[in-house]
Formats: sequence, structure tokens, C-alpha cells
Amino acid sequence: FITVISKNPNFRWMNIVNVLQCFHCHFNSSMFPVFIALLLGDKISKFWTCILVMLSFLMPHINNWLLLQWVPIFGLHKIILVLLLLKLTSSAIMLWLGENFTYCVAGFLALNRIYTEGVCKLIDLSISDLADEDFVLNKRRHPIPALIYGAFALLSRVSQSLAPMFGFWVLERFGNSTFRSSSSSS
Repeated sequence: FITVISKNPNFRWMNIVNVLQCFHCHFNSSMFPVFIALLLGDKISKFWTCILVMLSFLMPHINNWLLLQWVPIFGLHKIILVLLLLKLTSSAIMLWLGENFTYCVAGFLALNRIYTEGVCKLIDLSISDLADEDFVLNKRRHPIPALIYGAFALLSRVSQSLAPMFGFWVLERFGNSTFRSSSSSS
């Protein structure tokens, strides 16, 4: 099974995208409150910080519900492409604006989290497309989606586990004293 499915270029590309997106999704969700603290700090009130965190965990679910309604109308791949283009566009705008626009930074952080979760949840639909493709291309009597999902889960779980560790390593490595142990700061 693995040799047959690994010869499929769609499977290989989708696996790479899935691993990267899963890493980004879990990096974003685990590091979001840290990014708010580091980038916004005391520039916005605690009330608005709480609202931002609450919306960042609520809005992806509402967004995903909307996106699932649009999949039959616009198509899965077009929706994923639009979400990725929105992320790139908002990233370019924030790079151009800089960090001095506090509410733009807050909005960017929230939108980035919402877009990332949207793509992350829609990836599962692409995996089911691959299961259907395998069924047709290999003329199987029965589809084998569990094996395909298992193959994807094997690699995505690794990226899911590495994402928070990488985030805290970057913070530690590049000088955020919040995460340093007392022995390394003295």
C-alpha cells in the first residue's frame, strides 16, 4: 500500500502541505497568547486582550462553518487558495506597516489565526479527495480511506508535537527573558 500510494504525486504534495499546515496551525494556536503579550504588551487594555483571545478561539469555528457552506459553491481548492492569498496579503501589509499600529497588529494576529485554522480544517477534505482518487486510479473494490488518513496522521502528529517546542525554543534562543531559567539569566 505505502509503495503504491507514495508514487502518487498528489499524495506526496498533499502530505508536505499537511505537515507544514499542521505545524503552522498548532504553532499559531499554542503561541497566540504569547505573541499577544510580546507584540502588544501593555499597548492595549487587559479587557481587549481577553476579547482578542476569546475571538481568536471562537471565530475559527464560525469561519469554518461558513467555509464548509461555500465549498459546494466555489470549490475546496479555490477556497484554500483564497485563504492563503489573504494570509500572504495581510502579512505583506503588516510587514509594510510595522509594529507601531497596535490595532492593526491585533487584527493581523487574529486574522492570521482564523485563516490558519480555516485552511487546517479544510485540509481533511483534500485528504478525502485523495482517498477517492486512490479508489478510482487503483481500481480498488473497496476504498481505503482509513489507511490514507493514517498515513497523513503519522506525519502530521510529529509536526503537531514539534510546533509548541519550536515556538518556545525560538523565544528562548532569541532573547525573551520570560522563558529563561533563573540560572541562565544570572
